Amino acid sequence: MFLNEKSFKQVAKNSPIAAIDLCIFNEAKEILLGKRINPPAKSFFFVPGGRIRKGETLFISTKRILNNEMNYEITEKDFNTFSLLGVFQHFYNDNFCGNKQFSSHYVVIVYLVPLKILKKSKFGNFKDQHDEYIWYNKTTHENLLIHPYCKEYFKKL
Repeated sequence: MFLNEKSFKQVAKNSPIAAIDLCIFNEAKEILLGKRINPPAKSFFFVPGGRIRKGETLFISTKRILNNEMNYEITEKDFNTFSLLGVFQHFYNDNFCGNKQFSSHYVVIVYLVPLKILKKSKFGNFKDQHDEYIWYNKTTHENLLIHPYCKEYFKKL
């Protein structure tokens, strides 16, 4: 279920938001990061991800996020091969509106996703969340503005 902004504000203001983050990795074991254009975590490099909508299964949420943010498609069979990296909590002083009228609390399921099983989609608008993409590795990108929550994922890899 897609909520309008007014309804979603009420949810975000009063309860945690369930979300999925995707650590997409290539054959060189680099992780795909995008520079966020929206709050929270605006201007930081972060893995692709998004909230789980009411009524969506984890597969459907992941499929939607991959298509909308990265222009990739997956099958349910492929989704079932993803490895669970863990469940994390993110606390932000601001919210998706970019103000500090209320804070944000996310409970995030993080998956490891091999790039080789993803297929390019004919649909998707993958410039809504990130305006720059990189393949991250510790040696060549040590000075990037990577969000601390994302760095927590790297510690578990």
